[in-house]
Amino acid sequence: MDPYLVSIRRFLREEVLGLLALCALTSALVPLFFPTGAVAAGWLAAFQWMVVGVFLIEYVAGLILAESKRAYIAEPLRLLVAATLVIAFASLLDSVPDNLVAAPSLNVIRVVLAAVFGLQAGALTVRHTGIQAQEEPKVLKEVSVFDPAAGIREASWLELLNWCERPTPCWYHAENIALADLPDIAKMWHVPLPLLQACLGAENYPRVDFFHETILLSVWLRGETVSDSASPVVLLLHGDSVLSVSRSVTRLTHRIETQESEFPTQQFPFASRMAIAVLELALRSSELRINTCETQLREMERTPIGKARPALFTQAYEIKQELSALYADLWRLKGVVTRIKEGEVRLSGASGAFGRLMRHIEFLYTTVENLRHGIISLIELHMNNASFEMTKFMRLLAVVNVLALIPAVVGGLLGMNILGAPWALTLPQVGFFTLLANIFCLYYFAIKGWLR
Repeated sequence: MDPYLVSIRRFLREEVLGLLALCALTSALVPLFFPTGAVAAGWLAAFQWMVVGVFLIEYVAGLILAESKRAYIAEPLRLLVAATLVIAFASLLDSVPDNLVAAPSLNVIRVVLAAVFGLQAGALTVRHTGIQAQEEPKVLKEVSVFDPAAGIREASWLELLNWCERPTPCWYHAENIALADLPDIAKMWHVPLPLLQACLGAENYPRVDFFHETILLSVWLRGETVSDSASPVVLLLHGDSVLSVSRSVTRLTHRIETQESEFPTQQFPFASRMAIAVLELALRSSELRINTCETQLREMERTPIGKARPALFTQAYEIKQELSALYADLWRLKGVVTRIKEGEVRLSGASGAFGRLMRHIEFLYTTVENLRHGIISLIELHMNNASFEMTKFMRLLAVVNVLALIPAVVGGLLGMNILGAPWALTLPQVGFFTLLANIFCLYYFAIKGWLR
């Protein structure tokens, strides 16, 4: 794929083509309403031909880059483009009469067709880009296995399925899996398929359930920055056999291997150790997000009052949205750890560790709650200040209107002329009384404090 052609298609997007087409349409309509000389007419015609040339370049570049040339040409919009270009270049032939070439109606038709192309070509390009993106091959599933004796190694999906039929004390992790892979896992581990699909979807939330001696633990794993998307991970535990699945890349086993646990987990059963490790990772990923939000909040608090910009409110809303998601997840995660700690879900041998996890969750939960109150207070502070500044401006505007009303009323009562009026007033006298009235009004507004 030629990078120059790709750059041309990327530059000639909908906004650029639409603007050029509308400008060309305007230049074609100018001779119909305004008298133009030979020089101006030449410049207008040159600009129209430049637009036609740009459309030709975009059409040829798209044709070369298209996978199916026949399908590209046969599209209705592309047929309209081809007709536009043919009409434009046919006007250069000697066999075409000069009066037909110079007819304003031909220019209007030609540029209207170009405008239609310009306004729709970008949408067509975006649609083709989306189709190509959808047709790209999906990332292959990645499977790793953590053996307590041998460490972490790569595995295959078939090996994972064979292990599910006869599980041994180890941990298999699969990521980038598709929805079509879930029925086999749900059947082998005796877990409801709709629940497993929900736990790996956008509507997931931290939860723990018990099905036929299989414990299902679902958590969110977040990245280090707010821009990183969170990934749902499902952990299935049966005895000392552990299976975790995710529909995105999480590198869960490698992150677990490199993290330092705050518990002496070697004394716990293998399944409990893995559950504690995943919960610790979820808490640490949440803690990183909380620290990032807190740092951003402290920087925003240093913004002087009255100097807030729209970007500050946008950033504050994004932080508030992130904190709300963390607040809800930590509240549900607190319920998950409570159920395990109190024995509602039978994960033996680690009640003390889950008690410490509970205290960590409560600390993060309180921190998020305080940050939420802080960001809301910050938003309200700047919004109240903006309202106050607007009130001051409106008050000043009212003062200006009152001061302008006095000479307007005087002028309306006296009319255009003073000479010949039935009273003995001169123009300087009228101006003096008008100025005096404005001064008294200003004094009144000053003692009221409206000019501050």
